[in-house]
Amino acid sequence: MGFGIFRDKKEFGTWQEDFKKPKGDRTIMKNKKSYSKAIEELVITRIESQLPGELKLFVGNGKSFTKDEIIYHIRCGDEFGKSIVDAQMDFLKAVSEGTFMKAMLEV
Repeated sequence: MGFGIFRDKKEFGTWQEDFKKPKGDRTIMKNKKSYSKAIEELVITRIESQLPGELKLFVGNGKSFTKDEIIYHIRCGDEFGKSIVDAQMDFLKAVSEGTFMKAMLEV
């Protein structure tokens, strides 16, 4: 997956198609963030150490993923893998800033 004129035409269409769409509806890359290998390895280590092997993660569209499948997607750097890394980094940020503990105490 790339960006600009080098992006995957099957997934994102062509730039000509983009400009034919209404302005608020243009196709853009879903997740432009890219993470360093160190951050990806941090997330993978957290998943390996905290999730039991038989656990499955169910996502909104009804698909389920095993721990090994989640790790595979993170290593591939696809959209699902980036979403997992995003969620883990958001959680770690909330813990480090104290917002997670504050929310837990309000329950």
